[in-house]
Amino acid sequence: MRHDKKKIIISIIFGILVSSFLNCEKAHALGEFDIKSKIISKPINEYKVQVAPGVIEKRYTFEDNEGKRVESFLLEVDTKYPKVSIKAGTSGDGQVWGKQTVKNQAKAYIVSNKKIVAGVNADFYDMSTGQPIGIVYKDGKVIKKIKDKTYTRFFGICKDNTPIIGDISNYNSVKGNLMEALGGNAILVKNGKVNETPKTGGNKEPRTAVGIKRDGKVIFVTIDGRQEPYSAGISMNDLAEFMIGLGVVDALNLDGGGSSTFVSKVPGNNNLQVKNKPSDGSERAVANSWLIESKVKSDGKFKSAYIEPYDKSFTPNSKINFSVKGKDLSGDIVPIPQEGLKWLISDNSFGTIDEKGIFISSGKEGQFTVKLIYNGVEVGSTYVEITTPNEIYFESSTLSIKKKSKKKLSPIVRYDGRDVIWKKGDIIFNVPERIGCVDEDGVLYVVNNNVNDKIVAKIKNNNISASININVGQGDVIVEDFEKGIGKWYINTASRGEKGSLSIALKGKEPVKSGDRSLKINFDFTKGNKKSTLGVYAAPGEVLNLQGMPKNIGMWIYGTNESKGYWLRMAVVDSRGNTKNMNITNENGIDWIGWKYVKVEIPSSAINELSIDKNQGIRILSVNSGDKGPMTKGSIYVDDIMAIYSESEITNPDEIRKKFKKFLLLLLLEV
Repeated sequence: MRHDKKKIIISIIFGILVSSFLNCEKAHALGEFDIKSKIISKPINEYKVQVAPGVIEKRYTFEDNEGKRVESFLLEVDTKYPKVSIKAGTSGDGQVWGKQTVKNQAKAYIVSNKKIVAGVNADFYDMSTGQPIGIVYKDGKVIKKIKDKTYTRFFGICKDNTPIIGDISNYNSVKGNLMEALGGNAILVKNGKVNETPKTGGNKEPRTAVGIKRDGKVIFVTIDGRQEPYSAGISMNDLAEFMIGLGVVDALNLDGGGSSTFVSKVPGNNNLQVKNKPSDGSERAVANSWLIESKVKSDGKFKSAYIEPYDKSFTPNSKINFSVKGKDLSGDIVPIPQEGLKWLISDNSFGTIDEKGIFISSGKEGQFTVKLIYNGVEVGSTYVEITTPNEIYFESSTLSIKKKSKKKLSPIVRYDGRDVIWKKGDIIFNVPERIGCVDEDGVLYVVNNNVNDKIVAKIKNNNISASININVGQGDVIVEDFEKGIGKWYINTASRGEKGSLSIALKGKEPVKSGDRSLKINFDFTKGNKKSTLGVYAAPGEVLNLQGMPKNIGMWIYGTNESKGYWLRMAVVDSRGNTKNMNITNENGIDWIGWKYVKVEIPSSAINELSIDKNQGIRILSVNSGDKGPMTKGSIYVDDIMAIYSESEITNPDEIRKKFKKFLLLLLLEV
């Protein structure tokens, strides 16, 4: 009996060990993954590089507890290192409210012979004036004091370089000792525990935050979002937990959404680059930022090497050409030595590497490191993974392409969530003859046919595949011409005293570009709030689907004297619910009278089954009303909203109608 019990106990222990091993394998990342957090269900990858002495850049890719992919970007700043400083950045490095991108705020600071190596966006702000909601201290000078008790949270650097996160009580005790300080809306973490997580935006959003570790190091975090499957974003509570997982004892939430921006110096280069993917599709102008200044001077002497490609995954039997960028003590780029360099790999069973850094895979799968040795000392290394992908997909479900043209097909290939760089022959493309053919590099060559069919891409040596719909010869499509009246279109406003209404303009009585009708948008900003952002929105009231993947949205707009200076915007939504705001005009607004064809570029980050937002068809905005922005009463006219697939400029909507009818007829004949 005792013997049986012993066998049972041994079996249970063995089962636990096996289970632990399997779970560990399932959660295996490329190289290190030095963060543990209750919000992370699956580590995917960690990127780590020193951008300057005392400044470490990291990037964590992981799946959260809902299985959503999250991309996070971090800066770890050692405030005890004497030659690194954290500075408050402002528009033009000045003391007057304004808006400027983080990168340009850094450039404005660099003009004064300072070296900025990284930065993130900071406080929330009035989008019309650029005035931040919280305090502003710059070089020990008070630019903006706390006036409203609602906006009392802040992050600051004291004159002895000690970081602090606090509220009004902390502020009153340190305000005479602050060197740099900017606001935020919530103290996420206090004394190592979740503290404030107010609803800010949606549940999962792009976010930016700052935290202080027990040893005084400062962590800046940017989370990308609104871009599934690339990155879903993060909730306020999960952001707090993530910060705790990084080891912070106090953390402050900064502005997020489209403002979330992370810039840093490119390794082996002296330029700043936006490293994250802002959800607007481009970097947004913001009120202020946190900039990291390095005071380490360049000595021009080779100290370390940055190897490219860095921390990447490849398919078996790949040939990889590794290259090197030299760095000096400060991190500035310097020439690499001509002699004394040697390449090594941590496990020779994975392949060979020659004196030029050319690696030939043996076909063995797994992870190893490639190292660069200079005079017997390691000066650089990178993790490498050789693996057969277990996932493939196309970012877009549909590709629209002109006849007699070519287009690179770029399926996303991954292993356990990590992007895999594939080579010729790794992917087999099944292409219907009537579409054309695809070469080994994934370049599609289409013939002179109007075709609507699909291509299947399959990973060699397994059954994993993905398909993409190919629309050859798709003509530009009129999405809404208002010939049937207003339909479900309605008006709404920003509720700041504006008024608006919709009506149909009839040919011969009011401006109509083509056909017999156009949409008339009436606006009245005369009684709106001053120095605010006012808006009158013409909304479709129902989803307006865009067939395939158009390159642009085009429309005809009739400008009037009263409409001059109004900023026009719109939004598209993809199948995952990601919203992309787009400019119809620039911020200077309407600057013409009469009909003008305008073309709105759809961001490349917008994917799959796009539609015009049913609540934001055309937005008429007055930014900083009564000052920069107008406050008039009048109308604009809109006609022929179009999905544009071709590269040519559209001038004749009636011609589009004829081409589209012919395209549909050809499809019917093929069926």
